[in-house]
Amino acid sequence: MPMDSNHSEREIPLPQHPLRCHYSSCLRKNIALQSLSEPEFRDLEKILSIDDIARNDTLLVQGDSDLHQIFILQGLLKRVVTNKQGREMTLRIVGEGEYETCYAAWCLGTRAPYSIIAVKPSIVAKCAMPTWNRFMDTHPALKRDFELRVMQHMYDITAHTITLRLFDASGRLARLQDKHPELLEHLSHKELAQYLGISPETLSRLIHHQAEVS
Repeated sequence: MPMDSNHSEREIPLPQHPLRCHYSSCLRKNIALQSLSEPEFRDLEKILSIDDIARNDTLLVQGDSDLHQIFILQGLLKRVVTNKQGREMTLRIVGEGEYETCYAAWCLGTRAPYSIIAVKPSIVAKCAMPTWNRFMDTHPALKRDFELRVMQHMYDITAHTITLRLFDASGRLARLQDKHPELLEHLSHKELAQYLGISPETLSRLIHHQAEVS
């Protein structure tokens, strides 16, 4: 999953972007930034850049040391881990109003333990992880909330991997329909199947069977 060579060239500082007002409005809805006052939010804008990402573009490659904080303004991103045999597992999929991060890796001084890839064309606001941490250090309430959210994400990912080990294909689909029904509307069968660790053919058969039963 190579990084697009034009990736950094596409980034435009948010204060200089021609769609600044629109993207600022999108950013204000982000779940991680609700504690910021208007002046604090304006300070945050100064350190962010906008990146317009194509489908399947890779924002972060597993093993990278160049870590970023990413706020999703439009689209969907997935967090993917790849083992030595090249087998991929989708750990997490998030969309507008959410974010992706390598905060835990940065705190531990390690490289990125996963890749972050665009599931569909996406627009994000981003900054380097040291810059984001310095900003949080001046806003303790934001940092406390953010660190709690990162812990919750780690818990959710652990629960997801346990589900893949303990449940069969129908059980995995049922749990997804219960916990994340929105993904059924926004993802292709191929992406859903990868997230559930099953084949697209098995997923189609399960969905068809559910439709017949209901």
